[in-house]
Amino acid sequence: MNLANHLLKLLVALCVGRQTLVLENIALRQQVMVMQRSIKKAKLEDSDRVFWILLSRIWDNGSWCIE
Repeated sequence: MNLANHLLKLLVALCVGRQTLVLENIALRQQVMVMQRSIKKAKLEDSDRVFWILLSRIWDNGSWCIE
């Protein structure tokens, strides 16, 4: 079952467009930057909120969220 799961993930990754992968990578890097600035809890600044608003306008993907 584990091998089948990995093969399915590989197939999905091959079908995902490059733009989607680039945007996801940018989003994850930005989350890491926020976490590195925060000691106990992630603190979003206004620039972070603007980033997520702009990204949500160009990236139509409901699989990510920010709390």
